[in-house]
Amino acid sequence: LLSHEITALGFHLKQNLWLGDFNLLLLDDDISTDVNIAMAARREGVPGKKTPPGILTYLQGTPLGHILAEIETRSEPGAVGVGLELLKLSGESTNDLNLGIKKIAAAARDGRQHDITIALAEESGITVHCNSDPDAVAQPELGHHCETRKYTNKAHQWCGLSIVPETMAVRFGLMLDYPWEQDDEMDAATAGMAQPQNIDDVRKYLKSRSAAKPRPGRNQPCHCGSGKKYKKCCLTKDEEAGAR
Repeated sequence: LLSHEITALGFHLKQNLWLGDFNLLLLDDDISTDVNIAMAARREGVPGKKTPPGILTYLQGTPLGHILAEIETRSEPGAVGVGLELLKLSGESTNDLNLGIKKIAAAARDGRQHDITIALAEESGITVHCNSDPDAVAQPELGHHCETRKYTNKAHQWCGLSIVPETMAVRFGLMLDYPWEQDDEMDAATAGMAQPQNIDDVRKYLKSRSAAKPRPGRNQPCHCGSGKKYKKCCLTKDEEAGAR
């Protein structure tokens, strides 16, 4: 319930239209204050922020913020489609994905592929790969991973994104958008796949000390300060704790 369309815009820019556990909200006009200030700053030159704080500023300085800024300059349908889906994420899902991208980018310094998959609302999800494989290898791998994850989650839509380990820059993206249907071959192909982890366990791990700090190279000094090479110290323990 609201009195003016600017109020709806103000709520959208703050909450991305997420209602949480409610299906009815009464929106007061003061929700549009930041929008009115931005309009006055842009049109009249009065002091104030020209961009209302919220979904337009929330991602600034984060991995997803850099990814979205880069996608804006691209023209490939796959990458653009992924970007549009990322803009629909709730704040909690955004935080999860930001932490996950940081983690796999740090872990990928070992020269291997690392990835994160998050199932999203409304029968969709996203899988992010981080590796240095040539595109001829990386693209089919991401496509296959997304197809199997989409199938096991019985989703109608799935996004895939490949990023560079060192910079987290976008390499390419893909969108799978078609209705889910049972398939005997896919049942056989996905029979041995691990079940998705509980999201609370994933969040706990992503926020853990091992997830927050980049892992050194195998021959670099261990992050624990022992003076030993990483491979002769905490490498095994970190792998058991975590990154796949």
